Amino acid sequence: MKIKYPYLLKASSVCVGLFLSFLLFYPNCFADVSLTARPHSGAQELSFSQGSSLYREVNSEVDVEILGTSAQYEIRQEPFSALRNAKGSEIPWSSFLVSGLSGTNRFGRLKVNPEALTNSVLYTSNQNGSPDSFTLIYTYVAPQGITPDLYRGQMRFTFIPVGSGQSSISTILNVILIVKADEAAMKPSLEVTTASGSSVIYLNSKSEEKKLCDVSVTLNGSHTKPFTIKQTLLKPLETVEGKSLEPKIIAIEVSGVKLGTVPAPGVLSDSPQVVYTSKPTGEADAGFSIRYRLEDSEVSRAGRYRSRLQYSIEEMGIELDRKTLELEVENEQVFDIILTPQEPGAGIEFRDIKPGEGTKKNEVVIEIKTNTGKKYQVNQNVIAALSDKEGNVIKPKYFTVKTEAMETKGVLKIPQSQEVSPGDVVLFVSDDAGSSDKFRAVYELASPMDVKAGDYSTKISYSLLEI
Repeated sequence: MKIKYPYLLKASSVCVGLFLSFLLFYPNCFADVSLTARPHSGAQELSFSQGSSLYREVNSEVDVEILGTSAQYEIRQEPFSALRNAKGSEIPWSSFLVSGLSGTNRFGRLKVNPEALTNSVLYTSNQNGSPDSFTLIYTYVAPQGITPDLYRGQMRFTFIPVGSGQSSISTILNVILIVKADEAAMKPSLEVTTASGSSVIYLNSKSEEKKLCDVSVTLNGSHTKPFTIKQTLLKPLETVEGKSLEPKIIAIEVSGVKLGTVPAPGVLSDSPQVVYTSKPTGEADAGFSIRYRLEDSEVSRAGRYRSRLQYSIEEMGIELDRKTLELEVENEQVFDIILTPQEPGAGIEFRDIKPGEGTKKNEVVIEIKTNTGKKYQVNQNVIAALSDKEGNVIKPKYFTVKTEAMETKGVLKIPQSQEVSPGDVVLFVSDDAGSSDKFRAVYELASPMDVKAGDYSTKISYSLLEI
């Protein structure tokens, strides 16, 4: 028995020696470490409150502090429990961004570029593991379609020693997100697009189909007060060269309405125009259509004209929403001459001529449609003399022409009768503006006593020339 005691005492002394040696060479550098994460507001929970879809980003700050350290360490954050409401609906943590506020740390390396909230290291201390503190900024970016409610979740911050077998320590931060009912979304709002889905009202004078464009107006939200929808031409219809187009060249008509009221068909104006009015109770149609039609394109200068049409919804004089469409009018060049003879389908022809029977008339209405804005003239070219089928010719002195006005703006060059001679002769010259115009060419045939009875005709062409 006496032999065992010295052995036990010796063993004990060795064990104690080893323990003391461990404390001497491997000190516990993190024995008194503390980690705290507190909302900068001073509250116990990190709170976000989204009050309106107009402000879809909400920021909150968290102050992080680490004390009692003397060796290098990292601070890691991660979602700890899902952000859910009482019904189990969840908002993804990826809706949050986190970044360090530059300059709030003293020693280590802090991530300052925003990144999605995931399991990641946000801070790494210096080699000495100096105690430090810093501020984190959390941004909630509201996704579409989130149900208004109270959502709760948790984030975890963890202190992790670098290159040491020591244990990490963690702290939990409760998170509250309040998504409020968006009052703005409940008010009347607009969706405006063309029937083709384009954001451009395009009108082209080239064809009847292209002269039309339908715009669909959709009303969203609840309506408890009367409101109106207006359209406003934001700037004059102009080309890049500065040529302008009167808006009244565009006809408008509203259709597809059962509950509200709309104006009678009219024309576009450079002043705001009411295109729809709800019932006094705010009851309204879900939507309606506006048809735009290009009219009388030949009376306006050729060119590509652009402007913008704004549609606004107003309640008690307060604008609630607005949408804008581009307006483009391409007025193709027109430079045409239209001939309407006295007898449809016939040229200049005098039938059943008899010697000495008097004077016969034949006329052609000449109409010019143009929008070039350039001065022009109309020429007459007699291709062949007035003759019958056998080749008998009537002398020029018996065959005359004169021009007569038909609310004509230009200058008639043959106001008095003169002989119709082979070759070109100017019948008409436009006004300086090159306006569309209309006049009449009157041909008269006097039957001499020596004329051979029969039907007489000639070939005459008319040409339209810019000058």
